[in-house]
Amino acid sequence: MMKFDKENLEIYKEKTKVFLVTSFKKTKVFSLEFSKNAKAFVIKWTKAQTWSDYFIPENPAEHPRLVRFLFLTLTVVLIAIGLIFIISFTVVRIAIPTVRVPSVSKIDITEAIAILQSNNLKTRFEIAYDESHPKYQVIKQHPAPGSSVREGREVNLIISLGEDQYIVPELCQLSREEAITLLDSKRIPYSIQVIPVGDDELNKVVAMNHPIGAIVPRDNILAITITDAILKNQYKMDDFIRQPLEFAANTLFNNRINPIIITTNIDTLADDGIVLEQSVVVDDILMKNTSVILTVGLYAYNQGDREKMNWHVFNFTIPRVEGYQRQVIITNEDGTLEDASIGEHQTAKYYTAVLEDELGRTRTIYEREGAEGSSFIRIFKAFGKAKVYVYANDEVIGSKSYGQ
Repeated sequence: MMKFDKENLEIYKEKTKVFLVTSFKKTKVFSLEFSKNAKAFVIKWTKAQTWSDYFIPENPAEHPRLVRFLFLTLTVVLIAIGLIFIISFTVVRIAIPTVRVPSVSKIDITEAIAILQSNNLKTRFEIAYDESHPKYQVIKQHPAPGSSVREGREVNLIISLGEDQYIVPELCQLSREEAITLLDSKRIPYSIQVIPVGDDELNKVVAMNHPIGAIVPRDNILAITITDAILKNQYKMDDFIRQPLEFAANTLFNNRINPIIITTNIDTLADDGIVLEQSVVVDDILMKNTSVILTVGLYAYNQGDREKMNWHVFNFTIPRVEGYQRQVIITNEDGTLEDASIGEHQTAKYYTAVLEDELGRTRTIYEREGAEGSSFIRIFKAFGKAKVYVYANDEVIGSKSYGQ
C-alpha cells in the first residue's frame, strides 16, 4: 500500500490536476468537432445537390454505397411482402376449404345448378341466342372444369335461349302506327310495302308474308303491306336511316325506284354498310322509275382503302329461255334411267356473278342453277374501278362497270 506523506500528496494532487485539465481540453475539442460535423451534416443533407449527387454518379465513392443500400432495402421489402402473401394465402386456404369445379357444359340449366350447389358453389347467369345449343342448355362456364376454387365461389354460366326467333303477331286491320309500335316492342324486324287503298280502308295492314303465329328466325324480316292514298305508279318513301344498305336497295328496287349510292368514311365498323342519310324525306310520294340518293357508311382499315373503296348495288334479271323445262331423270326398278320431263327441255344452266376490282381480285357474289327469268340484287364493296360479269355456265351473258 502506498504511503501518503505530505510530499506524495502534493505529487498526487498535481497529477490529478493535470489529468482533469487534459480531459477537459479533450472533451472540449471533441464537442467542438462533433458540433462542427453535425452542423456540416445538416447543411449537406438539406441541399438538393447532395441528393442529386447520390442519384447521379458525379461522386463515385458515394454512389455505389447508395446503390447497395437501395438494393438491400428493396430486397428486404420484397421478402417481407412475399412472406406476408404466403402467410395470408396459407391462412385463407386453411380457413376456407377448396373444391374442384365440375363440368356442367351442354346440360340443362336446372341440372347444372343442382350439381354446382351440391359442390357448395354459387351460380351466375348470362343468356345468349345460339341455334347450335338447345334452349336452356349451358353453352360455356367459367372457371373451367377441374379448376380448384374456394367453396362459395360463383361459377358464371352462359345459357342458350336457342335460335333467336319471334312469333308473328296479328297485324291485319291495324293502322300503320299501331303495327309499327307493336313490332318495335317485340323487336321484330319488318319492312313496309305500300299499295293504293282501292276498296280497303286507308292506312291499314292488309297482308303479311308470314302466317299469324308462325315461329320465324329473327333475321327473317316480316314484310307487311299497308294501304295508302297513292296511285299505282307511285311510291311512298320509307325511312331507311340506320338500316342496312341491302334492305334499302331491295325495297327500292322492288318498288321500281333506283338507288344511287354515295359513300362516306366512318370510324366504327358497326356503321359499315348502314344508310346514314337519304335524299328524299320519309312519306314523300315518288313516281316509279325515279332515283333516290342514299349516303352509306364505309369503314376502311387504311388510308388507301378510304380513298378508293366504295359500296355498290348490282341488280340483274336472268333472261328467260324459250321452251325451258328442268330435265327430270328417274331410275326404273330394273336400274335403267328414264327421262321423265314433259315437253321441250334443255339442261339447266349454272349462273354465277363474279366481281373483279381494280387490283384484279375476283369474288363470286351470286351463284344458282336454273334461275331463268328471276332477278337478284347484290350489295358489295369494291376497291377502285370494278366490274361484275354474269355467266351462264362458262358463257358471259351480261356485265356492269362501276367507278369508271
